[in-house]
Amino acid sequence: MNSTPKCPLETAVMFLNNKEKIMAIGWLTEKNMAKENLHYYLGNISEKRFKEIISEILDEKIAILKGNEYKITEFGRSFGGIIESMKIWGETQKA
Repeated sequence: MNSTPKCPLETAVMFLNNKEKIMAIGWLTEKNMAKENLHYYLGNISEKRFKEIISEILDEKIAILKGNEYKITEFGRSFGGIIESMKIWGETQKA
């Protein structure tokens, strides 16, 4: 990240900046996943888009690639509370 945000919320949004990335972090906080499985859980996205998301997650040290599996880092795990709150809120909004 190039500049330091003035607002803590802006800091979070810098990392959690799109739905596929949030979903990937959410799945990886639950378990390590092979590329094919993670791509499947992210839904109908192109291989190109999947590579972009994974590249961001790896570059930002949110996850690492160990063998054939993506594994969440301690930094990545720090998003767990935010993502869990989003899941709970989403459940309450279902029709």
